[in-house]
Amino acid sequence: MTLQKSLLMILFFLLLAALIFEPYLRPYIEDTGRFILAMVALKKPAAACSDSDNGDNIYVQGTCSSSKISVTDFCNADGTLTEYSCSKGQKNSQCTASTVTCPSGYSCSNGACLVSTTTTTTIIPSTACNSIKFSGDSSKKLDIVFVGDKYQDLGTFDNDTEIHANTLFSIEPFASNTSRINVWRVDSLSDLGCYYNCAGIDRLICCDSSKVAYAASQCPNDEIIVLVNNGTYGGSGGSFAVASRLYPAVTVHEFGHSFGGLYDEYLAYSSPSGTPPNGPNCGDSNCGSWSDLFNTSCVQGCTYTNWYRPSTCSLMYSLSCFYFNPPSIRQISNLLGYYSPFTPAPMPPPNEVDVLTFNYNYGTISLKNISVKTGFSSDKKTPAAGLFKLNTLSKSKNVLQSIPVDPPVDLFYDYVEEGQMHGGKIKQKNFDFNLVIPHFRDAALVQLFNSQNIMIQSQNISDYTQ
Repeated sequence: MTLQKSLLMILFFLLLAALIFEPYLRPYIEDTGRFILAMVALKKPAAACSDSDNGDNIYVQGTCSSSKISVTDFCNADGTLTEYSCSKGQKNSQCTASTVTCPSGYSCSNGACLVSTTTTTTIIPSTACNSIKFSGDSSKKLDIVFVGDKYQDLGTFDNDTEIHANTLFSIEPFASNTSRINVWRVDSLSDLGCYYNCAGIDRLICCDSSKVAYAASQCPNDEIIVLVNNGTYGGSGGSFAVASRLYPAVTVHEFGHSFGGLYDEYLAYSSPSGTPPNGPNCGDSNCGSWSDLFNTSCVQGCTYTNWYRPSTCSLMYSLSCFYFNPPSIRQISNLLGYYSPFTPAPMPPPNEVDVLTFNYNYGTISLKNISVKTGFSSDKKTPAAGLFKLNTLSKSKNVLQSIPVDPPVDLFYDYVEEGQMHGGKIKQKNFDFNLVIPHFRDAALVQLFNSQNIMIQSQNISDYTQ
């Protein structure tokens, strides 16, 4: 018998046996099939690992979930952060932990690295804030406060502030709106960090904005004027006006920038710029912004060669023309109109305020620090551009206040050479600036939004509002 025939015989008998014994073997065959299917199901891939903060994001508390565990980021007793994330490069990703030290300026709080906050309290001497001119209730008035840099005696500073304030009130429209304005002086011998040659420009004076904000908060403050104890011509106009002590006309010119939003009318640049602004005192060749006003012109040259100004001369053109032209008067008058000429009242007492320090960096801002002190916050009435917005929320998530935040990107500077004003403005790219706002004891959170109303930062502040 050949091998092939033997194999065929064996196969025949196996088939015959299967037919005879099939009824008896069927239950066992079915159970074996179910067992095999169950084992296949057990071999299905496990659920994928997921992390609610999208991985190693130390600035947001996240929860990592995998087939074996679900864990949430947390702060350790030594101040470090335990950050959970899905393991990478493995066939079956699981939640793994890493210990992180928060970057400088951040501290671990609620399972994330958040901007550090500090708490300080300063008791203001009752004699620190003195009135130069008092017209009434600060909540209804434009409060201007003078602060001094590097003065050696208060007598000199007090005399200088009187001269600069009187110079401001000698020019329209301030002269006819004195009842809308309070003027204050902070009697403190301070170094506000002011210096010449800012940004490499000889006569441009810059100051430490945080020191200025702290000093000014000792009085009601809608607008701040810094007097620098130096006889060299210099100044600047941005979020506050700065002038050297011997040049009161510079104070008024810079105040035209910081309060009035006015442009320099002299040629700061010997070149054209982009589309001319529809501004209060600089515009295009149609000069439409002031065509409805008498005693105006349309003179080429207003900061740039392709911008036009409303008069041949004015205080925003030259210190020798000590007057504002009609469009500038209208602009300042409109702003003063937000304040009441009535409502006499005694000087308000200081309250707890928050001093906020922001950093501006190439178009975006972040909140760096918050400190608490006793003093005055600004209650400025004039419109703001509102490039950013800051909301303060209570523990129950109610909005306690919502304020616009406008970084002082444009910094104006001026100087006189051979009787002619020169200068311009620089666009600051990376700098710190401050706001002083009312303090709320039940505040729990501040949220910062950009111009598209997208939240860019959320900061828990309940640890210092108690």
